[in-house]
Formats: sequence, structure tokens, C-alpha cells
Amino acid sequence: MQQQTDREIVRSEFTRHFNENPRLYQAPGRINIIGEHTDYNGGFVLPSTVDLFTWAAAAPRDDRELHVYLCHGGSEHRIDLDSLAQGENGEVAEYLKGVAWALREEGMALRGCNVVIGGN
Repeated sequence: MQQQTDREIVRSEFTRHFNENPRLYQAPGRINIIGEHTDYNGGFVLPSTVDLFTWAAAAPRDDRELHVYLCHGGSEHRIDLDSLAQGENGEVAEYLKGVAWALREEGMALRGCNVVIGGN
């Protein structure tokens, strides 16, 4: 029996949770051989990609909420884009809210979105 790829798992989890077809996005894993956190301070860096990936499946919503399902751990998060208040440190949803907050601060017009995130 052939095992599902990470891409197929993320797509099928999205369809199972949201009952629609998503767009898929892939980001490579990355390591810094030297220079962790020095690039933005003018230091030397030597980054490289690795054979690990993060996959995201997404589709727009008609409201101002993010509905996010994380394949690893099976957690679900709902985030109101109009109420991006700080919550508990260390929670995955805090990172997601921080990204939304930063995009809003840069003048991006945000809208709701269904998202599933997974990878290897």
C-alpha cells in the first residue's frame, strides 16, 4: 500500500475539515550553518535548505476569521481578525495572530481564511 505524501495529507485534511478545494503552498525547511540572527544586524550568514517542507492548504472565507487546523497534534484555532489581543505565551495561535497583526500593521487588507498546515 502506497503511503500518502505530506501534500496529499494536507489537501485531504483541508477537504475533510472545510469541505472545499484549497490552493496549496509549500515552504522548504531551512538551517543556518553559521550566523543565526546576525543577518539583520549586518553579520555573516550561511543558510541552506534541507529536505523537510511545510505545506499549507488555504481558501478564503467571507468573514474576518482565520480557521486553522494543524495536522501535527490535531489542534484547531479560530482567530478573529478584529480582536488580535495577546493570549498565552507558547501557544501556536499566538504565532498565527502575530503574523496577522504584522500584516495589518503594514497596511495589508486582511480577510478571513480557512487553513490547514502540515509537513514532514
